Amino acid sequence: MYRYTWSGLAKYSEGKEITYTVTESAVPTGYTAEITGNATEGFTITNSHTPETEPETEPETEPQSEPETSADNMISVTKNLTYNGDVLYAKNVTFYVALFTDEARTERVSEVKAITFTNASSGTTAFTGLVTGKTYYVGECDADGNAIASGNVDGTLFYVNFSNGYTATIANTGDNVSVTFENEFLDVPYGFYIEEEEPTITNEESETTVTESEEETEKESETETKAVQTGDETPLAGMMGLMLLALAILLATGMTAGLRRRRR
Repeated sequence: MYRYTWSGLAKYSEGKEITYTVTESAVPTGYTAEITGNATEGFTITNSHTPETEPETEPETEPQSEPETSADNMISVTKNLTYNGDVLYAKNVTFYVALFTDEARTERVSEVKAITFTNASSGTTAFTGLVTGKTYYVGECDADGNAIASGNVDGTLFYVNFSNGYTATIANTGDNVSVTFENEFLDVPYGFYIEEEEPTITNEESETTVTESEEETEKESETETKAVQTGDETPLAGMMGLMLLALAILLATGMTAGLRRRRR
């Protein structure tokens, strides 16, 4: 604590009483001055230390690594065609699928892939170069990549059925995930057909079941065998007849010649 006293100060100036105050001329760095009191009782100057505050710094964050993609990361998508529980075949028609990042399948992240059916009931395509650790959602879509839940071919309605789910997660590098779904048609559209099974014929006596084509093959075989046997006998009989006729002519000629010699 320091103390100082001023003395012999004038009380008036130009007929007016002088009011005295004090100030601290140089406040040390890091301190603030507070002045209390008056000239009659004395002034008190208090210096208070104000600690310096360090500027706030943002916490360091680890740099984010780029997502790892691999050409070996694959999602295979297979589509089957059905009608009323039967396998349905398409002569020549194309459908489309894509990958999405959201379950509602509104955010497409892949190219649109075509699945073409040519006299087939099932078709497959594959997406590669996917991100490890990422989950994708498979959706059937139109040619522009808009996901659909139903559609129609030549006016015939079908529903898209992912009975085993449409989620595919590439957990590890090199994963190959398969997703299979169906198009369930309400009727058989033009250009589609159901492959019928070949009818069978049952022989009750022998309890042997043969197909119609096998029966036809057996009949054809029997016919060919009979034709060969009949054809073999006819030429043989003809040859025997000719040989007997020739022998008779030779004998007749010889006898005639003998008679002529005797007459001479």
